[in-house]
Amino acid sequence: VESYLEKHPCPDEGTLGVGVWEKLCLYVKMIGNFAGLLEDMRKNWDDWMAWKTSKNCHAKKLPGGWDNKLSDFQRLILLRCLSPQHGIAGIRNFLVSSRHSASVENQALDSMETLFDDMDNKTPCLFVLSAGTDPMGSWIK
Repeated sequence: VESYLEKHPCPDEGTLGVGVWEKLCLYVKMIGNFAGLLEDMRKNWDDWMAWKTSKNCHAKKLPGGWDNKLSDFQRLILLRCLSPQHGIAGIRNFLVSSRHSASVENQALDSMETLFDDMDNKTPCLFVLSAGTDPMGSWIK
């Protein structure tokens, strides 16, 4: 990563931060489709920062045609690195585009027994709790 940092110093450490730029260097080093990203970001810095700071960057096209260069999962990795506050929305978009929309739909839960019937040792259950929710009543039943 050090050699990448020397060749491609962060264009604006105050805005992006060295840690984020180091992650990007690591992605370029380890993931073939990220080749050329650092050069493009340095060349088109204003476009990248406009995308990063936009309200719905998870739903907007990446600058420089990178949507055509990266897979949906790689795009999610980049989103999580550059704009972590949009990570959940990005995961939701990724699941919908991967035809797993049922994973992100809110489903009413009749009882914990119904939930346990749908699980086995290879099908885990993940709870995503939101502020203001209290699942304790369902657990007690």
